[in-house]
Amino acid sequence: MDSIWTTILSSAGAAAIVSAIASYIINILTQKHKYKDDYYKMVINKRMEAYQYIETQIQVMKLTIVDKDPNPYFMMFSGDSKLFYESQNNLTLAASNSLWLSQEMVDKLRQLQQHFLTIGAKITDDTENNILVGKEWYTKLGEDRRIIENCLKKDMLSLYDVKSFLKEKTERKSVIMEVPKTNK
Repeated sequence: MDSIWTTILSSAGAAAIVSAIASYIINILTQKHKYKDDYYKMVINKRMEAYQYIETQIQVMKLTIVDKDPNPYFMMFSGDSKLFYESQNNLTLAASNSLWLSQEMVDKLRQLQQHFLTIGAKITDDTENNILVGKEWYTKLGEDRRIIENCLKKDMLSLYDVKSFLKEKTERKSVIMEVPKTNK
């Protein structure tokens, strides 16, 4: 009879030990998975914040004016140089958050920034001059906006794929932008 109780108690003790170890391992795996999920949520939130700047910049670049001359221009050209540069604030904020953007989007924004640098060399505090510059660049900036908007749509479709995004970010290339000479 004693051997039966010894067998039962040792089996119960072994079962308790195995159960505790299994519970511990499952708990560790669950915590690791939760940590990964929380990290991915943080990455997605940071990306959404960066893309919000781009969306706002696109909205700024949709504000079009048509005057007596049938050639349109964007509102950012309808004032002094301060208005022109303030209209690029969201582009600057998006660029400063480029770590959270796809490489394709970073490249498209860099192209737009290069265009704004080129245009900035022609911008003065003379509104009439700026309107003429705006009319000259209307088509090209509209095309830039359309390309960026399409890239934004494409990126939104894969925003959930954090693993692929992080893998893409392991290789960064640095680019030096040309700053044109001003004629002011």
